[in-house]
Amino acid sequence: MTFLETLHANRGGLIRLKTHLYWYETKSWDDNPGRICLILDARPARQPHPPGVHVVATVSGGRMDDEFLAAQLMIDGSPRWVWIDKQKAELLTNE
Repeated sequence: MTFLETLHANRGGLIRLKTHLYWYETKSWDDNPGRICLILDARPARQPHPPGVHVVATVSGGRMDDEFLAAQLMIDGSPRWVWIDKQKAELLTNE
């Protein structure tokens, strides 16, 4: 199963980001490694986003490859699109 398929299968589940986020809106890094977010959606990073949607943050050290995705996550009560890669994330499950 690809990372994209895994995120789709876990919509409504939780993911832990193992590193800081870089926020393009403020051009700054947050200080919250280990942030836990609700998974809302995911799509390949190279695929266009819905109209009016911009990626607002990225995990640090990410590079564009097949395992690099745009994930819509609930962050601090707001849905946000984040560029993310498999190595910088951990799915949290009940299993």
